[in-house]
Amino acid sequence: MKTTVCLFFLMFSLTLGHICAQDIPLFSQKLTEAFIFNPSLVGQESGSVTFAHRGAFNRVEGGSKMNYLGFNMPIRENNFGVGVNVFNEKVNFLNNTFISAAFAYHIKLKNNQLLSMGISGEYNMIRPDLDLVVGDVTDEMLQVLDVGDFDHPDFSAGLSYKHPYFKVGIAANRLATALEKEEVQNILAQYYTAQATGLIPVRGGEDLLEPFITYRKFSEISHTWDLGLYYTYNNLIFLGSSVRMGASNTFANVENNGVDIVNITAGVKVMKQVMLGFSADVARNKLLGISKEFTLRYDFAENNYKERFRKNSPGRYKGQQKPVKQQKMKQRKKHRYQKKSRGK
Repeated sequence: MKTTVCLFFLMFSLTLGHICAQDIPLFSQKLTEAFIFNPSLVGQESGSVTFAHRGAFNRVEGGSKMNYLGFNMPIRENNFGVGVNVFNEKVNFLNNTFISAAFAYHIKLKNNQLLSMGISGEYNMIRPDLDLVVGDVTDEMLQVLDVGDFDHPDFSAGLSYKHPYFKVGIAANRLATALEKEEVQNILAQYYTAQATGLIPVRGGEDLLEPFITYRKFSEISHTWDLGLYYTYNNLIFLGSSVRMGASNTFANVENNGVDIVNITAGVKVMKQVMLGFSADVARNKLLGISKEFTLRYDFAENNYKERFRKNSPGRYKGQQKPVKQQKMKQRKKHRYQKKSRGK
């Protein structure tokens, strides 16, 4: 039985790392705080508090249950940003807790462009629930986990650029792990991420279309691509879908090529600053079932893309002030009227 526990744990560590993309919390970035992957994004918007619950692969017995709480806000007139993430995942008899804090510096460029750089520190704790272990609870591997020998501090760094009509970012995550010698055993893996998102106004700036692509590299033979599209109607309701493709030995990807997971995401603002969201992942391997995610987010101020488009394209979008030429003509008429009034 001791051997059974060891083999199960070894198999679990190898496979779970790939299914969950090397244990990083793969919540929908549209719904949750994206700075958990790229710290330079913290504080770019108005700030928010987010709670999410995710049940991964409902057909897998003892499958992953995740809870996430994130907070971020801009400070010093939006020149800096700070944020905190707390993430907990339970899989079978293992309990993983991830805590991170991020700081970003934002350089304001002309025409509402933004160059951001950020750094974050994290701490991972993995513990077994010995009451759920079927077998010898005195197994050496379980004891090592129970005393915290696999607890691991780490740090990440990121860079991003935000334009009124698109944004891009890159990040190197868990750099301390990357610097350690190969013979040092780690459950958690270092990885890289890159993302590009379009911010395209539709219906005269009333709606927003967001095509995006995300790349994550976990090792020389393991990486994933996310391709998707979101549509936001009247800054009130959004709907989107994406696909995840990767090269790795995963349960989700039986043939090691093609589409692994299809995602559908929807959200609605129940108040100006409160958003409810739902996301579902459907794996290509039918034995896994569906992952479901529920999100509640409170924004400290209303994030209104309409105002951003209006500021960058005067007179082009609805509700905006008159074009500059019309404004000058109006000022000339006013000036002539004032002259005539003085003459009288």
